[in-house]
Amino acid sequence: MRLSQSRIPDAESSASAKFAQLQVELGDVVDRDSLGIWFQTPNDAFDGLKPLEIIERGEIDRLWNRVFQLLS
Repeated sequence: MRLSQSRIPDAESSASAKFAQLQVELGDVVDRDSLGIWFQTPNDAFDGLKPLEIIERGEIDRLWNRVFQLLS
């Protein structure tokens, strides 16, 4: 399944809506049961940061970019 730009939440969406949409998209490429662990595990793709830390820093776009890479 290819992710289109139109499926990314716009900047006016709430943070929780963006996070929920990210979980849905990640579920297309990662085992949904593993997402909780994935969000809390340091990841080399994010310079050793946990995906949750990326979100806390307000850099959710870095995670969206990773989703695009995985779907490509």
